[in-house]
Amino acid sequence: MKSVSGIFYKRILGLGGIGFLMFSCLAAGCGGQASVYRSADIAMGTVVNQTVYTTGEDETGHILTLIKDLEKEELSWREADSEVGMINGIQWEDDGVLESGAPRSVEISRELYEELERLWRISEDSGGAFDFTLGRLTRLWNIDAQASGEAPVRIPDEEEIAEALEKCGFEKVSLEEGRLVLEEEVLLDLGAAGKGIACDRIGAYLRGTEVSGAVVSVGGSVVTYGKKPDGSPWQIGITDPRTGEDLLGTLSLTGEWYISTSGGYERCVESEGIWYHHILDPENGYPARSGLTSVTVVCGSGLVSDALSTACFVLGREEGEKLAARYGAETVFVDDEGNLYLSHGLKDIFTPAAK
Repeated sequence: MKSVSGIFYKRILGLGGIGFLMFSCLAAGCGGQASVYRSADIAMGTVVNQTVYTTGEDETGHILTLIKDLEKEELSWREADSEVGMINGIQWEDDGVLESGAPRSVEISRELYEELERLWRISEDSGGAFDFTLGRLTRLWNIDAQASGEAPVRIPDEEEIAEALEKCGFEKVSLEEGRLVLEEEVLLDLGAAGKGIACDRIGAYLRGTEVSGAVVSVGGSVVTYGKKPDGSPWQIGITDPRTGEDLLGTLSLTGEWYISTSGGYERCVESEGIWYHHILDPENGYPARSGLTSVTVVCGSGLVSDALSTACFVLGREEGEKLAARYGAETVFVDDEGNLYLSHGLKDIFTPAAK
């Protein structure tokens, strides 16, 4: 579960739930001075917050559409017509979703091919701690639906977990000349990287606009772009995993960066006195117990930051730090006792929250 909490703008609550705030200030259209547009909405099953400075048109609506289209047309396993849906062979029937169990060789788009190549490499480099083929396992646990109250709490038994794990594994997938080849019963689930991919797409989009600065959060994944009109750095808050609400501290960042957090404190359920979160360990099929409650990764790629935050959470601090360093990423680790560990590159730009 991803939960970087940016110091952005709070949800605007109204009769319809989360409202939508958009307004312009800073003398729009006056002498080429940048206007600021802010919005809060829902996409990819999470809150999307935007602050955008531009001398051109308001881009917040375009960015929101980009995120929604990415989910619907490419990444969502729930959409039968999305790329991932078609790869998984999804069909909707009266009693739910039917997914193909047959081996598949599927021609895929260049964008998805390149993204899956990078995710496959992270899976290999992490020893499988990150795995984009856990579809059978995540469906079995169904933590998101249970945590939201859409489904009753039910903890799968060991036999069910073992059976699901037999149908998972990034090694069961290969990429060959524009095609994705999957072994029998394997289902993709890009949930642990999708919001980071969305941030990458946002960054690429912004480079072709008149936006001079922006910060956009898609749930727990954040992209900072350009700079504020006054030149001050972006302030990105990291949630304190002990409360899930308060801030642990803030990162001061300038320019284009991608930040993702994985933590076991938001999407979780309780059964017989035990709490179960949604970050699953591909080795044993259960929620990861690595001695960590939160991992934040900062680097130059949304996909990498998102996937690494999950992998590092599963691996634990020692191995997670090694993996992050391999990708030139900076990290913030919080362990089960509340101890904070910053990588060297963040020590001068992280400010702890006042107690």
